[in-house]
Amino acid sequence: MSVKNLFANLLPIVSPTSKNVRRFLDTAIFSKPDHGLSPLAEELLIDYEVFALKRYNDRSQKPYFMANELDDVSVATYLLLGDSDLLFPADKSIRNARIHLKSLCETKVFANVGHGIETYAEAMVYLGEKIRSFD
Repeated sequence: MSVKNLFANLLPIVSPTSKNVRRFLDTAIFSKPDHGLSPLAEELLIDYEVFALKRYNDRSQKPYFMANELDDVSVATYLLLGDSDLLFPADKSIRNARIHLKSLCETKVFANVGHGIETYAEAMVYLGEKIRSFD
């Protein structure tokens, strides 16, 4: 990760303003121009993030490694990832899933998509197709 991206990702924690949160979301979460949030939804999300960051008491980050919990998953699992996800890099997520998810059926990595994969229309179409195929 470049120093510029690292700074953009940490800045909202240090200085939670709408501008800094927007920069973080644009860098790490959204896959613009293809993410599926309306301008109103994006503004509401930014307002919420600023609100939450300003009121969060413990400003230290505590990584939460889910290896043991993932070992217990027994349902068919499909992993959808973005290749530009700065929070959970695809290669590390896939490696971890292959080790701990015994029920992993498939992984799909979308190009030029960040952490906000649920805002990427193509990923949601793919997910819908997978769900329909179970009928």
